[in-house]
Amino acid sequence: MHEFLVSVVAFVVLVGLMVVVHEFGHFAVAKLCGVRVESFSVGFGPRLIGFHYGETDYKICLLPLGGYVKMTGETPDQISGSGDDTVPADLATDPGAFTSHPRWQRMLIGVAGPVANFLLAFALMFFYYGWINEVPRHEVSTTTVEWVVPRSPVEQAGIQGGDIITHFDTVDNPDWDQVSAPP
Repeated sequence: MHEFLVSVVAFVVLVGLMVVVHEFGHFAVAKLCGVRVESFSVGFGPRLIGFHYGETDYKICLLPLGGYVKMTGETPDQISGSGDDTVPADLATDPGAFTSHPRWQRMLIGVAGPVANFLLAFALMFFYYGWINEVPRHEVSTTTVEWVVPRSPVEQAGIQGGDIITHFDTVDNPDWDQVSAPP
């Protein structure tokens, strides 16, 4: 039961991180392009906590699996003018509206979320393989053969899994760095 709960919490944290990074990509490019961002939400449903800074409402909502960035003029009800009173009547003349920006800026805003997720994956991979996924030095200092590819020159030479290399070239009791180093 403990493993299941840890897995569920890890899943929620991972998805939450991916959503925040994804939505931040949209948010950052929208702000750079001058689009008015009405809200930046982590999660859906009822608002738990949040604050207003400038014209943007930053909030955390009850259901953590999701999130969104709400920009002025991006939804059909705002474009048709059937939204609430906070929406300008004519979005075409509103310089902060999503629809009043050139198509290339709207495309950049749309692509920014997936690009942010790609950068997150690249950064996590770089961090993991650079610092976490290291083999301890004492495990590579002995030259024990773990496995041999079938029908390879190594197998034809008579070397089997479990053999220990005690002499290589001119070195007695070499480590793997000495065995794999170019001559």
